[in-house]
Amino acid sequence: MSTKTEAIMDRLHGFLKTRSDKSLLFHFVDGFGNSLRETEGDVFRILRGHWIDTAKGVDLDKLGAIFKIRRHLGEQDQPFRRRIKRAIQEYKGGGTVSAIEFALTAMFGSSAIQTEIIEFPPTSLAIEIEASSGDTWRVSSLGITDVVPKISMSIQSKGAEVRDPSIRNMATGESRGIRGTMRSGQEVVLSAEKGEIDGIDITDKVTGKSQPTILRKGSDWQYGEFLQGKIGVFDSGQFDESFFATPLPKVRIRLEWTARKASAIEIRIPRATLDKTGLGKEEIVGALNAIKASGIEMLVRIEETLPRPQATIPVVPMAHSVVQEPAETAKVGDIHA
Repeated sequence: MSTKTEAIMDRLHGFLKTRSDKSLLFHFVDGFGNSLRETEGDVFRILRGHWIDTAKGVDLDKLGAIFKIRRHLGEQDQPFRRRIKRAIQEYKGGGTVSAIEFALTAMFGSSAIQTEIIEFPPTSLAIEIEASSGDTWRVSSLGITDVVPKISMSIQSKGAEVRDPSIRNMATGESRGIRGTMRSGQEVVLSAEKGEIDGIDITDKVTGKSQPTILRKGSDWQYGEFLQGKIGVFDSGQFDESFFATPLPKVRIRLEWTARKASAIEIRIPRATLDKTGLGKEEIVGALNAIKASGIEMLVRIEETLPRPQATIPVVPMAHSVVQEPAETAKVGDIHA
């Protein structure tokens, strides 16, 4: 006997003996009760069909049709439901942090709290050029702030040497170099704290008050060294005197820095969260790219361990390594004042 049948019988007089299953009136009332129970179930199914989180089958297909989204062949309700939610976010417009948070919540549910959203993520960058004394080039930080790089120098020409090599930012006037001779096979590494040649500390021979800064807006840089003797100049000469051009050695210069990358957002997702939901990285990237603003780079990084809980969004500089070419072991005597 259904609850609906019970509710009807409670309103009838006891002398009618409706509680007896042998009573004709009992079966008559029970028929009405079952019909009301089935109708109530249909009403609840209709209500559930109005919500994406509870709709199933054909009801979910009809909700998808509102946004012109069709179910893929063999696609189950759950992945189809996620696609509909992403479409809703696209119609609303995206690009903001709140829009990305909404998309992550739609994909991961309560586990979205374990993900991290980092605006202007730290990114390792480097530029490498070959220059002779007097050559210039232009470089910018490619980030939202000015940065101080690490400088590496080595001679590309065989059997050559340079004296007092230095690099200067022509916009700020800052320069950095060493006082002495650098030979082929050696590599000089200059940082804001110290200077080294093939791993040997030569901080006392470093010139310049501070490491040159790479500006966000960009600036021209110049490589220089001490030049001795006469160097020929094209299309000029002197009476009763002649000399030939001395080829200048090529020096490989490498600048390395970590920039807060402009127009970029990085999403860090723990591997455990990804495995729990069964989502693929491609599906996540596609969902986030659909809501990002034009010109914004969306980076998705899967972390093998859970991030440490922090009160604010952490920004941890990404570690980078310097690949050095094999060099001969330097001797302290190789650096001449």
